[in-house]
Amino acid sequence: MYQQIANMFRAQIKSRVLKDGDMLPSEKEIAKRYGVGLKTANRAVRVLRNESLAYMAQGYGTFVGQRSSRLSPVPCRRKSIYRTIADEIISDIRGGTFLPLDQLPSEDRFARCYQVSRGTVRQAMALLRDLSWVFTVPCKGTFVEHEDNWPGATG
Repeated sequence: MYQQIANMFRAQIKSRVLKDGDMLPSEKEIAKRYGVGLKTANRAVRVLRNESLAYMAQGYGTFVGQRSSRLSPVPCRRKSIYRTIADEIISDIRGGTFLPLDQLPSEDRFARCYQVSRGTVRQAMALLRDLSWVFTVPCKGTFVEHEDNWPGATG
C-alpha cells in the first residue's frame, strides 16, 4: 500500500501538480486520507525522500524537491509546531480556560488533542516553563503559574 501512495505522489510531482517547495500532507493526514496506518504513511513519504523527490524540514513538514533547491522553504519563516501549541495554551491561560494554579491536561491528552508526539508537547511545556506561564511538580503534573508570575506582570 505504501508503494501505491508513493506512486500517487510521485505522479503528482512529475506532472507538476505538486511543485518544488510545496508541502506534502503530514503522515497523519496521509494515514487518515488513505485509511492506512502511520507506519505505512511514513514508508510512503520515506520512499519519496529516498528518491530525492521530497525532503523533511524537522518541525515543519515534508516538502517537494531537494533541500538545496533555491525554492526550498526557509524553516525560520514558519512557526514551529511546539511554539504554536505553546501560544495556544498561553491564549487559553489569558482567556481563562486555564486559571492560575489549575493543573493542565497530561502530555498524552495534549498529544492526542493536537495530534503530535509527546516530545512535541514536552517542548511546548518546556517553553511555557521558561516563559513563566506554568510550573511542574514532579510526579504531580504541570500547573498554571500565579498571575503575578506571568510574563509582563508587575506583581
